[in-house]
Amino acid sequence: MPGSRSIIRRLTLAATLAATSIARGADQPLKVEVQHSVATLDSAGGHVTYMLKFDLHLLNKSAAPMSLPTVETSDENSISVLGMEYKSLRGPWTSLFQTSFYGSGEEKYEQCTTLAPARTKEIVGITKRFSLLRKQLSDLGVEPTFRLYLMVSCRRLDGSVISPAFLTEGFTLRLPPP
Repeated sequence: MPGSRSIIRRLTLAATLAATSIARGADQPLKVEVQHSVATLDSAGGHVTYMLKFDLHLLNKSAAPMSLPTVETSDENSISVLGMEYKSLRGPWTSLFQTSFYGSGEEKYEQCTTLAPARTKEIVGITKRFSLLRKQLSDLGVEPTFRLYLMVSCRRLDGSVISPAFLTEGFTLRLPPP
């Protein structure tokens, strides 16, 4: 199936870009800051689910223009959370969860726009759901510092979809108790 190969290639590329971005950390070409973050309790059981609402402030640190989604407010396909880490009391960043993106091939992506070097872009109103085990919650403390591993997707003029992955700067977030 030609469509399946395309999806597999795109997923492989996304995974490769994701690993590269995480490894580069501060060296990535885009500085990604989470702002105005608020978590609300969505459900509780063996695991606790939260809705995370936040805005993104993006700064192109490279010498070259970058392609990003045209959107100023989040849509379902433009931004995906691939993982979340927290800063432990002992210092290192610790992974809370990692996910993969599996598209059906029928997703509709916003057209890319160009972000010139040293320019910024805001994307507001992003809402994403995430779950943590109760054991993980007890290790986090009252107001932990997190960072997200995001995949940002958009469609180029030629119809191809790009999905680079970026690690955000650390941000503090209060999680309501279950």
